[in-house]
Amino acid sequence: MRKTLMLFGLSLLCTFVACSKQPSGESPVAEAEPAAGSKPESPALVPEPMSEVAEQPAEPEMDYGDWLRLPEGIDRRYGDIYPTLVKSAIAGDASGQLNLAMVSQQLAIMLARAGKNEEAYRFLTQAGRALRAGLPQAANPPPDATISNIFFNEACALSRSGKLKEAVAALNDAVEHGLTNLSAISTDEDLAAVRESNGFSEQFEIWQETIAAKVRAEAQHDLAAGETFPFELIGTSISGVDIDLAALQGKVVIVDIWGTWCPPCRAEIPSFIKLQEKFGEQGFQMIGLNYEQKKSDEANLAAVVDFAKEFGINYPCILGDKGTLTQVPGFGGYPTTLFIDKSGKVRMKAVGLHPYDYLEAVVSELLAEES
Repeated sequence: MRKTLMLFGLSLLCTFVACSKQPSGESPVAEAEPAAGSKPESPALVPEPMSEVAEQPAEPEMDYGDWLRLPEGIDRRYGDIYPTLVKSAIAGDASGQLNLAMVSQQLAIMLARAGKNEEAYRFLTQAGRALRAGLPQAANPPPDATISNIFFNEACALSRSGKLKEAVAALNDAVEHGLTNLSAISTDEDLAAVRESNGFSEQFEIWQETIAAKVRAEAQHDLAAGETFPFELIGTSISGVDIDLAALQGKVVIVDIWGTWCPPCRAEIPSFIKLQEKFGEQGFQMIGLNYEQKKSDEANLAAVVDFAKEFGINYPCILGDKGTLTQVPGFGGYPTTLFIDKSGKVRMKAVGLHPYDYLEAVVSELLAEES
């Protein structure tokens, strides 16, 4: 069951939204951007099981109704929490239903890892059902990323069982709660039947329009509320080209403050390459401002040169100094992205890894402004 394994593996990546302000030593790295079709991981409400055991305490005698019973061979620590959540869900408690949704998804992950795919899909379906039951009365609903993740996986399970209308409805709910990666819908093998169903093309266009409008609105809001401050950048790129930010007035510029040692920095590089490819001839310039961790300037330069060559960076990178970094108020982590308008004014500072669609929307908004 490829999707739940992929989903589980991304839990580590999602912890690296931004790197520490003052990293030390060599850090683990993400070699490339997250794979297309990857889904955000929902947080576990119980500790990740240390092991799966064959023996399990006797399940308490209770009426599960039409909720699934705890599978055999699951870590014994679920033996107490799972029946309790089912009882709470049966009683109509919203918190219990939401917790049951997330634990059901965790159980699906465990079952998939054990090769019990059909059982795993049943629990993905239950996760969606429990989430729908709990959301309307929830005082503290889960983050939208968690909600969209559960609904997406529910859609995949429903599609496999031939419930195509229900699967489309689940995908619609996923989009409404923030799913923006439509390539997941276009490529996931579990959704093949949905893609072949009547009306899918029209529905897909609606999703595209919905997502584009949401991302555009978010970009507009963030630009309007963005932090502005004076910023100067003068230096020589790793290829020996002199760079002066002041000379780029009239263009929209992104300055990416990053390091090759930083996993989310590395994961964002393909998005910046795409931006330069798409908008480079429309008055946009991407600049990388590197802060490395090697023992010498020569080693720092070599690290950036090697990385740029390996990953095909198509824009200038400059080795940063302390003075440049002190211009950024409250600098808190890598990557930090500065969006600069045609007048040379910093319009917004964004910290951490951001999806390509969002970056593209911000650049598009700035390019559309009059000089």
